[in-house]
Amino acid sequence: DRARATAEALLSRLEASPPPPEAAAAGGGHGGDELELCGEQVQEREQDEEQESEEVHEREVELEQEVEKVPEAAAELKYARDGEAATPWQLLDLVGKAGSKLPFYPLADFAVNRGLLNHSCRPLKGLPGFAMVSENYYRQAWRLTSARRLRNAVCFLEWVPDAGQLKRLKLQGPGVQARKAQLAEVFKAYMQDASSSIDASEARMLLRALDMELECDMVASSAAGGKLSLAQLQEDLASQALFQMQDGRYYVQLSLEEAEHLRASMHLMKQSAWPSTCGLALRCIANREGGLNDSLIDEYGPVTEKLEKRFQLEVAEQLFRFLNSATDFQARDLSILRRALEHAEVEHRLPWWLDIRSCRRRPQVQWQQLPIKSIFAKEDEVANLAAKALLSRVRWALAGQRLKPAEAFRSFDGSRRGRLAKEDFRAGLELLGLHRHGDDEISWEKNVNALFDHLDSDGKQAIHLEQFRVAMELSSQDWDSSTIAKASSGKRSELRTYKSLLSRFSSFSTEGPREAGCEPPKAATIAEPRIPSALDLDAKAVPRLTPEMCVKLSSGQFKLKWQGHGTFECLWTSAGVRGATPTSIWRPADLVPKGKLQGARRGSNAVKQRILLGHYARQSLEAPSEVMLLEITDEKHSGIFVRHSMEAIRQFLEAFFPHPVRFRKVWQQHVGTPVHVWEPIPPAPEFVALGMLSTVGEAAPSLQEVRCVPRPWASRLEDLEAIWSGVGAEHVPASFWTGPGSAALLHVTAGAAADVAPVAHGMAPEKFYASLPSGV
Repeated sequence: DRARATAEALLSRLEASPPPPEAAAAGGGHGGDELELCGEQVQEREQDEEQESEEVHEREVELEQEVEKVPEAAAELKYARDGEAATPWQLLDLVGKAGSKLPFYPLADFAVNRGLLNHSCRPLKGLPGFAMVSENYYRQAWRLTSARRLRNAVCFLEWVPDAGQLKRLKLQGPGVQARKAQLAEVFKAYMQDASSSIDASEARMLLRALDMELECDMVASSAAGGKLSLAQLQEDLASQALFQMQDGRYYVQLSLEEAEHLRASMHLMKQSAWPSTCGLALRCIANREGGLNDSLIDEYGPVTEKLEKRFQLEVAEQLFRFLNSATDFQARDLSILRRALEHAEVEHRLPWWLDIRSCRRRPQVQWQQLPIKSIFAKEDEVANLAAKALLSRVRWALAGQRLKPAEAFRSFDGSRRGRLAKEDFRAGLELLGLHRHGDDEISWEKNVNALFDHLDSDGKQAIHLEQFRVAMELSSQDWDSSTIAKASSGKRSELRTYKSLLSRFSSFSTEGPREAGCEPPKAATIAEPRIPSALDLDAKAVPRLTPEMCVKLSSGQFKLKWQGHGTFECLWTSAGVRGATPTSIWRPADLVPKGKLQGARRGSNAVKQRILLGHYARQSLEAPSEVMLLEITDEKHSGIFVRHSMEAIRQFLEAFFPHPVRFRKVWQQHVGTPVHVWEPIPPAPEFVALGMLSTVGEAAPSLQEVRCVPRPWASRLEDLEAIWSGVGAEHVPASFWTGPGSAALLHVTAGAAADVAPVAHGMAPEKFYASLPSGV
C-alpha cells in the first residue's frame, strides 16, 4: 500500500508539471503523444547511424580488397603490332602426310620475346611432338624481333591426316632412357623373388605406391596370361605406351580467326570431294574449363572414332591450358600435365611459363601461391620412388603374415623404448625376409635409409609407433589383390610366420615403458590416411572363413537361392544430362519377403531375408521388371509350429555376408541430378564386394545397406558391358558397366581407365545350402 501511494503521488506531480517549451510551441498540451513522437525520432536516428556505420565499414572492406587484389595486366613492355595479318593456307594441305606447306610448328619450339634487348626465352624442349602451334597464333620470327601481346588460347584443331597411317606412339629420347634407369632402380627394390615378371595385381599395387594412378588402372588390360614382364612394364612406363597414344594424330593451337574460317569450311565440305581417311575436329578449351563434358565443337571425317583412349586428347588440352597461363588446375589436371611435361627439364619449365604469362593479361601473382607450383618443383625422384617401392613390399609382407602394423612395430622394438632406430628398422625388415641373400648390399642400404628418412618426418633419427602404423597400412584399393600376399607366405620361404617373428625378440607388454621425450610426432607425409581394414579388426568382430567353412552343401540349416525381385526405388537418371544415353540406377526395396501367415513384419512362416549386394544400373529410364536377389532361409526355424527366431540367420549373415568397413568414392557428377558412386571395402581379404552403390548427396551410404560375399563363392566376371559414359567433377571421365542376369550390378571405372572393363565378381545363380560353423 505504501508503494502504491508513492507511485500515485509521483504520477500526480508529473501530470501537474507544465510541458516543455518545444512541445508548447508545437501546439498542444498532449504531452504523452509528444513524448512518444520523440522516442520514435530517437530510434530512427539510431537506425540511420547504424546503417551509415555499416556502409562505411563495407567501403573500408572494399578498399582493402582492392589493395590486396592483383590486377590483371601484362608486363610493361613496348609491344609491337605490325605484321599481324593472317597467313592463308590450303585446306587440302591437311590431307595425307603432315608436310611443310602448312604454317604449323611444334609447341616445343614456341618461345616469346622478353623485350629486353630483343632477348627471347628458351623453348621448352621435350614437349610431345603431336602438340603444335599455328603461325597465325604466334609467328616464330617474332621471338627474335619484338615483344608481342599474346592472344588467349581458345580453339585448337585435332587433326588426323591419314587414318590408315595411325600407329601406336612411343616416346623416345634421352628423357626416356633416364626414366627407364629410374624404373630399373625401383623394380630392383620391389622384386620379392628372383622371377623376372609380376602379375597385374602386383603391378597395380606397385604403381599406386609410386603415385602413378593414371597408369595403374591400365595394367590389368595389358597383362598377357596374367603376367607382366618387368622389362616390358619398364619400357611401357618410360615410353608411356600404356596410354595408347597415336602417332599420326596432331593437335594445333589456332587463332580465333583461323578457327572461324575452318569451321565455316567444315560446314561447306562435301563427302565426295573430301578424302575419307582424313579427319578434322575443332575444339574449344573453354568448353572443358566451363564444366561441359567435351571440348568438341565440330568434327568431320574419322577423327574421334579412331581414338583409342582419351588420354592423348587430355594431354593436348592441359598443354594448351598451360600455354594459356591458366592456374586453376585440379588434381587430375596436374597429374596429366605432369606426365605431358615428363621429358621437359624441370629447371626450364618455370622461366618458360613466367615469360609467357608476362605477355598476357593475367594476375602477376607469385607462382608459389598457385596450384600449378608442383609442376615447377624438383625432388630426388629416384630415392623417392625406391623408398615407396620398398614401402609397398613391407606392406605386402605384413599383410601376407596377417601381422598388424602395431604388432610389427613392437616386434621390431625389442628394447621397448617406444621408438625404432635405423638399426632396429633395418633388422626388422631383414627379419621379414625383404633382404635376400645375394642382394646388392649398397642398394639395400640406400633403399632402407631412404625409406627411414621418409618415415622420420621430424628428423629425430627415430620412427615412432604412429608414424610406422599409418605408413604401413595397406591401401583399401589393393585389398582385392591381397590374395597374392596371402599366397606369398607359402611361395616365398624367406617370410617368417607371426609366431616365429615374435620369438626372435624378448617378450613385451602391450603398453611398454617409453623413454622421456619420446612422444610420437605427426605421421610422415608419404603415408596414406589411416582407414579401418582387416588388419585392425578384432578377430571376434569378423570371423575368419576357411575354405572348409565355405563348402556348398546339398542340405543344411541355411538355404541360399536366387529369387526374382520386382520392387525398386529410383536413385538417379541421366535425364538432366544433355546428350547422355538414357541410363538409370535403382535400389531394390522391401527386402524382407511378405508372407500370408505372419504378414510383412515377420516376413512369412519361413525365416528368410534377401540381401543387397549393390545397386542396379540399366540403359533405360524405366524401372527394371525384375532382378535376381540372393535369399537366405533358415530351414531350422521356418515352419508353422516353430518359433521364428531371427538370431541364427543374423549370426549366419554376419559370418558369411558381413557389411563393409567403409566406402571409397569412385566418381561424382554434379550436372543434372547429382550422383556419387561408392565402392564397398570388405572387412577382410576372405570377402569381396559384388557391386557399387550410388547416392545423390555427398555423404557416404550407410554401412548396413550392402553386404559382401565370401570370396570362394564368387568368380570373376568376363562379359561386362559398358552402358553409359560421361564426364564428372574436375573433368574426370567415367563409364558405367553391368553384367547379365544376377550380375547386372553397378560398376564404375573412372579416370584414365574409364574405358577399361573393371575387375568385377559375381555369384553363380544356383541353389545350395550352408551351415554355421561351431564357435562362430
